[in-house]
Amino acid sequence: VRRASLRDYKPGQGVLSFHSHDMKAHCAPPESLELVLSPEQEREVASLCRALSEDLSLTLFGVDIIMDPGTRELYAIDVNYFPGYDG
Repeated sequence: VRRASLRDYKPGQGVLSFHSHDMKAHCAPPESLELVLSPEQEREVASLCRALSEDLSLTLFGVDIIMDPGTRELYAIDVNYFPGYDG
């Protein structure tokens, strides 16, 4: 599996484990990552969030969305009904 945010994982390497609050050892440098959503993709994200809100009856939630770098398709991979906030 190739990911821009994590080091490449090669078949046969076994389990990839990491501490989700300390990703420094596993992540690519932030300057090497670039995420630019087109206006259409921004509308897709907003639509996805509205659908999740309605389907799950939530008004406040966090959602993790990933993008396939080849197809640029968006996928919701996690919904948090009690999200944390910084700042």
